[in-house]
This record gives sequence, C-alpha cells and structure tokens, in this order.
Amino acid sequence: GGPKKGFALMRTSELEREVQRVMGQYVVLERHSLRENLRKAIDLDRVERGQLCSTMVDYVFFVLQKTIRRAFASSSGHTISAVVNHVNQSVAEELTAELEGMLSSERPATSELSLKERFLIALNNLSTTCDYTLRLQKEIQEATEQTFSDAPEDKKMILVCAQELALTQKELQALLQSNVSQLSTTVTPELQPLLDHFKSLSYELSEADFARNEIEDPFAERFMDELIALLGQYKPMLLESNFETLVQIIVRHITKRLERHVLDKRFTQYGGLQLDKDLRAILSRSLQITQRSIRSDFARLLQMASLLNLENVKEIMDYWGDGGQMTWRLSPADVRRVLSRRVDFKSEDIAALKL
Repeated sequence: GGPKKGFALMRTSELEREVQRVMGQYVVLERHSLRENLRKAIDLDRVERGQLCSTMVDYVFFVLQKTIRRAFASSSGHTISAVVNHVNQSVAEELTAELEGMLSSERPATSELSLKERFLIALNNLSTTCDYTLRLQKEIQEATEQTFSDAPEDKKMILVCAQELALTQKELQALLQSNVSQLSTTVTPELQPLLDHFKSLSYELSEADFARNEIEDPFAERFMDELIALLGQYKPMLLESNFETLVQIIVRHITKRLERHVLDKRFTQYGGLQLDKDLRAILSRSLQITQRSIRSDFARLLQMASLLNLENVKEIMDYWGDGGQMTWRLSPADVRRVLSRRVDFKSEDIAALKL
C-alpha cells in the first residue's frame, strides 16, 4: 500500500494547491466585481419622490450581501475572510467617501434638490448605512457559527474579520452624530429670540402676578409652539432616529441656556413657583415630540426651581444628604448660588448651611 498511498497523498496536495489557486483567483474576481458594482450603484444614485434616502445605500448593501453569500458557498475560511475584508474596505473607504461627499457643501448640486434637502438625505443615507453595516456583520456571524461549528480556527479567523465591520460602523456613527450636531447649529440661532424673551422676563412676582400668569401664560406655551413649529420642518424630511438625535441636541442647548439665565435672575417664592410651572410645561410638551428620555436634561433646572420654591433656607436640609430622597445633580456651590437668587434669603443663612 506504500507507493499507492504516497501517490494518493501527492494527488491530494496537488488538488489542494489547485483549489487554493482557484480560490485566490475567485477572491481577485470578487474584489473587481465588488468595485464595479459599487461604482455603478454610486453613479446611478438618485432620489425617488417621497423617499428619505437615495437609492444608493440599498443597492450597495444588496451587492455586499450577495458577495458575502457567494463567499460562504466556497466553505473556505481563508476565502470568506478575504472577501469579508474586501466588503469592510468597501464600506469604510468607497461608500464612506461617497457619503462624506454628499454631506459636503463644496460638491456642486447635480440634481433639483436644494443644499439643505441633499444634506438631510445624506444624513438619512448615513444612518441607514450604520444599520445595514451592523446587520451585515450579524449575518456573517450567524453564517459562520452555522458553517464552521466544528472548525474553530476558521470560525475565529472569520469572526475577527467580521469584527472590523463593527469598528467601521462606530466610525460611521461618529460621523453621523457630528453632522446632526452641525445641522443643529443652523436651528439654534432661530431659538435665540425665544431665549432672549425668557431672559427679559421678571420672576420677582407677587401672589397677584402669579394669579395673572395663570390666565395669560407669559412664556412656556409660546416658547413650545414656536419650537415645535421650527422642528416640524425637519420631521418629515429625516429618519426618526436622526430627528430624535436632533431634538435631543436642541433640548440640551435650550436647558443649558435656561440654566444660565436663571442664575442671572432674582426670584420671589412665587417667582420660584412660576419657574417650576414653566419648566414642567416645557418638559411635558417636549416629551410629546421625542421618544427618547430627556428628563435627565431637565434635572438640574427642575432642582434649581425646587430650591427657589423653598419656604426658608433651612428647608433645603430636609432634601439634602442622607435624609433626602433626591439624587442631586447640583453641587453644594450650585445650591448656594441658586439660593442666593431669592430676594428674601439672607446670605449669612446660606453661608451657614452644612452641605
């Protein structure tokens, strides 16, 4: 059996070499085909009426998914790993460069879209790319677990390559976040007149002033009407996740500004009550435009209002420290600063607090 066995081994290793050669050629062809198809998807990109994304992203990921599925048909760990690397490179380089180009105002307009519309579509494309990239990674992981359950080396090799897609997705997510932030800077100047109105309001109110405000709201309703109208322009043009991120960034901008203005004002106890009422009205209507939790963004402001509501300085000790049920978002220095805005609280009483 010796010579026959040796001949058989030789034939097997020859066959293995031939298979490797063919697989190597296949990977080269697959890379070429991937490039060509990506180019085509990008060149044929268009926006269909009423769609929030352009056609490119769906087409690109259709191509990528097909490529991955073909690679898995080879059942070769090295081949699949090489193809997964090419797919990741396509997303991280070609597709990302194209999306960055769409977000850039330098690129000349080629369609009938305005710069703003094109920017919003590019944001939606980017958000969809983030979702699809993770979905693709998950599909690769599941196929690997299934196909290579009894080949741990191959399995590990492919999963390491698939992990690169998650890193690419993180970078895309960061690009998306920074561009939604950039969008918010075109919205925030329009809020300035509303915030200036708050800045000019007096909160040194008597009981009669407070009662009058019950009938004619001085601030919160109009503020929210205008904010909702302003954000309403973007809602139909953005994917929900992008709209939610925009709302969150703008809410943070508003709460930071309101905090600053509160510390510049003087308050009576009725003024403190009014501030609490205004903030709760703004929060409750803000919760109607977003699914995300924004209560934490209002936490500091609402705690400021509760301090400005106190009967006397010492009452803070019922809420502060171990005795209180509240998780304070204000430092002891913040607390003293807020209490000093009450016209009737003595500075020596505030200084004497053991916070």
